[in-house]
Order: sequence, then structure tokens, then C-alpha cells
Amino acid sequence: MILPAIIAFAAGVYALQQQAVLPALSGAAWLLLAFPLAWLLRKPRWLLPICVLAISAGTGYYYAAARAEWRMSDALPLAWEGSPDAFHPTDLHGGTA
Repeated sequence: MILPAIIAFAAGVYALQQQAVLPALSGAAWLLLAFPLAWLLRKPRWLLPICVLAISAGTGYYYAAARAEWRMSDALPLAWEGSPDAFHPTDLHGGTA
């Protein structure tokens, strides 16, 4: 069951890459409810693997969204761009290039 879950996780990451905009990370809250729900629905036996695959895909989707959000927040704030007070890489070398 590990390999299908890994493939579902990767499919979730791929699904995020096909989106034009990043989703709100608050949408990942349903994953917290999905784990206990999967445990409660373990009868019939065929339903548990489907729940695990859905949880894996959702986890991959929101993991990729969180990573993308973190990487994109690395940009300089728009108000600071072009400002003479902004940090410049030559500041590390004492003003010499």
C-alpha cells in the first residue's frame, strides 16, 4: 500500500502544478478530518485503501502548495523595489563589488 500512496502523493503534487493560482492553505483542514474518517470507515475493507489514496493525494497537493507559498514569499516587497534604502549585495563586501 506504500507505493500506491506515494504515487497518489506525486499525483497531488502534479495536480497543483496544473493550477493557475495557489489554493488557500486553509483548505487543507479537511485532511485533519480525513484520517479519523478513514479509520471509522475501515468496513467495508475496500473503502480504507481508497481513503488512504485520497488522503495521500490531498496531502501532496497541499504540501506542494505550502512549499510554493513559502518559496514565492521570498520576494522583495513591492514598496521596497527601486528604493535607495533597499539592501544591495555589495553591502556584504563593504561597498566594493
